[in-house]
Amino acid sequence: MTDLAVSGSRLDLDPSARLAAEPAPRTDHLTIGLDLTGAGAGPTLWTPTADEARAEIDTQRVIDLARVAESAVLDFVAFDDEFALAHAAVRTHASRLDAARIACRLAPATTGVGLVATLDTSYLDPVHIATAIATLHEKSGGRASWQVGTSQARALGERPEVWDRIAREIRTVVAARASRSAEAAASLGRTPTTTAPGVVLRVGSPESAAVAGRLADVARIEALDAASARALRQDVRAAAEAAGRDPDAVRVLVDVVAIVGSDAASARARRDILSDLATSEPAWVRTVSHLGSTRQLVALLEAWVSDDVVDGFTVVPGSLPHDVRELVHGVVPALQERGLVRTAY
Repeated sequence: MTDLAVSGSRLDLDPSARLAAEPAPRTDHLTIGLDLTGAGAGPTLWTPTADEARAEIDTQRVIDLARVAESAVLDFVAFDDEFALAHAAVRTHASRLDAARIACRLAPATTGVGLVATLDTSYLDPVHIATAIATLHEKSGGRASWQVGTSQARALGERPEVWDRIAREIRTVVAARASRSAEAAASLGRTPTTTAPGVVLRVGSPESAAVAGRLADVARIEALDAASARALRQDVRAAAEAAGRDPDAVRVLVDVVAIVGSDAASARARRDILSDLATSEPAWVRTVSHLGSTRQLVALLEAWVSDDVVDGFTVVPGSLPHDVRELVHGVVPALQERGLVRTAY
């Protein structure tokens, strides 16, 4: 059995169980990424004094994790807006660029894996975001994507007017990035590049699904069961079609919290320890979580993809580096053997 955390309770589901509908099997490769937000600096157990220097994270550790992801030919590594290079009680304007800053450090240290940085228009000027993402795109040789920060929706609620504002800000950032690219090309006397950073958007409501369908390349969803995930994917695809886009142009990925053990009991024990150490709501309260072996995780991912529930997954490791190693050395090779994920960039 594979455990799914549902608001603190457990629901055991057989990962091989299929939904009632049996769509045609998928023929394309699933997208699979790794969320490395947990590699950022976390809050300390004490309050630092004014004389104590802020403890920065080990950047080499993040680079090593990204290289491990790249060795498995994962599609991307992502840094959400909680990622911080150093812990501080109050985040400054500069620290809100930390996701882009660490991604820029990864650019020369990697060659194939995509780099997804979250920047929030609630705190940063759209032109600054466009500049940061364009810089990352150039340094990485075209591997950058911008994940839209959605703190407005979290703070103000999933209201249509909030998402209308976010949609306008996405358009502003995209336009500013295109203008910057054209100006740079003109100054160098060359043709503007036709590639642009992808737009990644978290989706958790019909309002956000509508914006993702119109403007995003990737929709990241949190869902506790296959039916909820499928419904959100259908909302995104319907919005894309209504906007005159090919629905297949928007990849819908579900976040999966991976806590891998030799069996479900050992994974639950690790989850309980992680719960005791957590300083905020754990991700497994909001989205599907796996507690079990690598074989069971492969079965879960394969079932959701073959049932056409989602187009791929963003794996959120329960702990670093253990669950990253299990993903890379156990899960991905099994998916490659089944022809579900690519074997080379």
